[in-house]
Amino acid sequence: MVTMFNIKRTLEQKRERLINYTQNRLNGWYENAKEDYGIDGWAKIEYLPHLNKVVIKGVEEGKKTYFEMNFYDEYLDSQELRWAYDYWADCYKILD
Repeated sequence: MVTMFNIKRTLEQKRERLINYTQNRLNGWYENAKEDYGIDGWAKIEYLPHLNKVVIKGVEEGKKTYFEMNFYDEYLDSQELRWAYDYWADCYKILD
């Protein structure tokens, strides 16, 4: 019997799940920032397999933001789903 608890995800499915989860969290971050503080912004996550990196680019109050982190498939098994978002929230840089 197959249940949601014993389905093995492929690496590609795990990557996609991480990207979707993180993008949803980023969208929520900027929705809340607009509502609570009047801050306009957005961010977009992408996975660059040829560089083994997760990159998040965006704009906050008209200034570009940037975050990148080395990423290896092993992280998908050993890290919680929210790790990319949590690390971004602590470490992203405003470039302008």
